Amino acid sequence: MPKWWTKRVRLTASAAVVVATISAAVITLVVTGDADSEADGVKVIRPEGAASCEVVKLDSPDSGSPVLPEGVSPEGEYIIGDATGASGLPGLWRDGKPIRFTGLDKSLSHEVSDVTDSGAVVGTTTSGGEDESVLGWRWEDDRVRELSENWATPTAIDEGGTIIGERSDGELVKWDEAKGKTSTITLEVDDDMYATLNDVSEDGVMVGRQEDGGSEGEFDPYQQARIWDGKGKGRNVPLDGSVRSQVVDISGDWVLIRHDQGEFRWNITGEDRPEKLDGILAQAIDGSGNVYGTLERGKDSLPGLYDGELRPLPVLGGVDEHGPASDSAVSAVSADGSVLAGDWKGNPVMWSCG
Repeated sequence: MPKWWTKRVRLTASAAVVVATISAAVITLVVTGDADSEADGVKVIRPEGAASCEVVKLDSPDSGSPVLPEGVSPEGEYIIGDATGASGLPGLWRDGKPIRFTGLDKSLSHEVSDVTDSGAVVGTTTSGGEDESVLGWRWEDDRVRELSENWATPTAIDEGGTIIGERSDGELVKWDEAKGKTSTITLEVDDDMYATLNDVSEDGVMVGRQEDGGSEGEFDPYQQARIWDGKGKGRNVPLDGSVRSQVVDISGDWVLIRHDQGEFRWNITGEDRPEKLDGILAQAIDGSGNVYGTLERGKDSLPGLYDGELRPLPVLGGVDEHGPASDSAVSAVSADGSVLAGDWKGNPVMWSCG
């Protein structure tokens, strides 16, 4: 079954809870020693216990600003990314090779949300100044098409071209290109709550959170991780003792949950409670429930994964540093876990695994 929906939500270290220290007996994260291979003339460093993956640096597209990956298409052929500056074109790679976004203004701020297996990308453009506006769009085959709703942000797109997003008034919107119409989506929530959508699965399962908007006079909302079926019927994720939680990613039957006590993974079809993830700042999950992000130990950190064991990923030696290693992470993954994308010291990278 094709994966219809994919949206990767990048979790920054500043927004995350404290990650448990990894024992040195479990994994060695200090990058030392000689590289055991090269990729296009660049040294590849394989930490102790590294996963069986190959890493390459992605060539930067002609963006006007450095670009870091934020999403991967379900089958792994396409990678999308955002410019790190205040303006600049988004990034798009096919099989690791950059493709230039035509039809978008390099002087404006753009944010990509999703990419399909056919290379269709949805995103948002924000123009500043007195006439500030927010415009959602779809890009495919060197052509940009504006979405019919102003001040609307697309979240996900399926292979048939149907797009789900959110308007500035909080209403969820579905653009059906095949039928040429726009409709609103009603998600079931508890009394005095409203829904925020983060991701949609290939089966139409929607995930995110419900929240109450905060106390009067201050923005301090109660947030509850929640999932909805294709008809909008909702249920809360079974987590205790949280005032802030949300589902940030779904792949197959597995979801990744961000919680004020840490991060969790959960199979939505089972009866087990969510499993707490220690030792990894997780940002993405694949269809087998493996999670990806950053492994941390004291001041040292590496991009890595958890598949029942914590495993660092190979990294590149001798690259220019555009950011600290502590910010390096896997930010997105294909449905089967064979293609990973992220950054290493501020450089866009791709891992091929399996």
